[in-house]
Amino acid sequence: MDYLLADHQPCIISIEISSQFANKSKHTIFTKTDYKALRNKVEEHDWSRIIDPCSVQLSMENFLSTFEALIKSSSTEVKAKVPWMTRDLLTLTEKRRQLHVQSKKEPFNLALKTKYRKFRNYVSNAIKNAKKNYLSQQFEQRKVEIYQKPDNKEKQRRKYFNDQKR
Repeated sequence: MDYLLADHQPCIISIEISSQFANKSKHTIFTKTDYKALRNKVEEHDWSRIIDPCSVQLSMENFLSTFEALIKSSSTEVKAKVPWMTRDLLTLTEKRRQLHVQSKKEPFNLALKTKYRKFRNYVSNAIKNAKKNYLSQQFEQRKVEIYQKPDNKEKQRRKYFNDQKR
C-alpha cells in the first residue's frame, strides 16, 4: 500500500479562537522561589549519589536534574490579583512590605521612616501608572475591535449588493 501521509511529513494546523471563547482572565502567573528553603535543601541533599565515575556527561545531567527538582520544590506559583501587576511591581511591593515591618520595629528611626514613606509613595505611583497604562491600552484595543467589526445593517447591505451582482 502506498500512503500519502507518512510520519516524516509535517502536518500544520492553525486554529483561531474567537474572543468570546478566549480566556478572559489575563492575570499573570509568576514563579516565586524561596531562596532560604532552597539553600537548606541544597545543603541537606546527598550529592554523592549524583556522581557517576564512568561518565562526566551523566554526572552533569544528574546534577542538573536534581538541582532543577530542588528549585521546583522550593518554588510556588503566584497569580497576580490584577492584570497590570508585573513581576517588577510585585518585587517593589515586597520590598515596601519589608521596609514597613522594619520601620515598625524601629519606631524612633526617623531616617528609616522617611525612606519607607518615600518608597511607599514611589511604589504607589508605579502601580497607578501601570494600571493607567493597562486600562488605556485595553480601551484602545476595544475601540479598534469595535470599529473593525461591521454592524448587522452593513452585513445586510453587502449581502444585498452581492446578491444583485449575480
